[in-house]
Amino acid sequence: MENVKSLIEDTVTALFSHFNFGKSNTEKIMQFCRPAVEKFVFSRIHETLFGMYEEKNRETDDGFSQMQKELKTMPSAALLATLEV
Repeated sequence: MENVKSLIEDTVTALFSHFNFGKSNTEKIMQFCRPAVEKFVFSRIHETLFGMYEEKNRETDDGFSQMQKELKTMPSAALLATLEV
């Protein structure tokens, strides 16, 4: 993740220096630079990051799915008692 932050920071800095951020006519446009760069980068790596997240949390998700299946088979009174409602 640090590499992504570094990439975004370097890109924004390069754009600022290339378009001379101090000029008044570019100052209005450059406020949108960082959000645009972040949106571009994260839209390109979203699938990979999400896949890594899913893999990392697969065991927890499987546990919740198993618990959900068990709770669906319980009678209402037992379910309410188990959930402490």
